[in-house]
Amino acid sequence: MVLDYLIQSSSVATEHGVHQEELVKQLGIPKDKIVAALNTLVDESLVYNTVDDYFKIIADV
Repeated sequence: MVLDYLIQSSSVATEHGVHQEELVKQLGIPKDKIVAALNTLVDESLVYNTVDDYFKIIADV
């Protein structure tokens, strides 16, 4: 769900990506679950952290 939002988000084209608080607000998922999902996606090299809790997908996802 988090990855799908990052892929579909208009923020894909922005330099900084999507802030984790935007994911919490838009997806209605508790912050701890968003953070866990983001950590997993980073570990799997599907997304990366840009600056201060902003995340962006890897181009080839």
